[in-house]
Amino acid sequence: MDDVFHKNRWEYLYSDQPSGEDRVQKQITLFFDDDKIVGIQGDFRPSATPVVKSSNEITVDIPKRDLEKTLWEKVSSVFTTLVGYDVLDEPFIPDKPTAKPDSTSNPLPL
Repeated sequence: MDDVFHKNRWEYLYSDQPSGEDRVQKQITLFFDDDKIVGIQGDFRPSATPVVKSSNEITVDIPKRDLEKTLWEKVSSVFTTLVGYDVLDEPFIPDKPTAKPDSTSNPLPL
């Protein structure tokens, strides 16, 4: 917290209540002179050995998104790969049958 009455002093409070146990509260005060720390006071002091706490959290690396293409360009590239036709070039017109079936030449007996 920034103390409005003491511009050269910052107060920090730490409170923890692990697993419903009694609350533990610690406090540290930093004293400054010309934006340099000149004193530290309080009951929250660093230990001589590092404290390592295990965590159940998982870090997931997300691949970088390709923002150079629009969604339509990405979707159409999938169809280009599958059917060999670029939907962005020109409209797809299916092949027309070359000959009409003749109704008189029915190979199946009735």
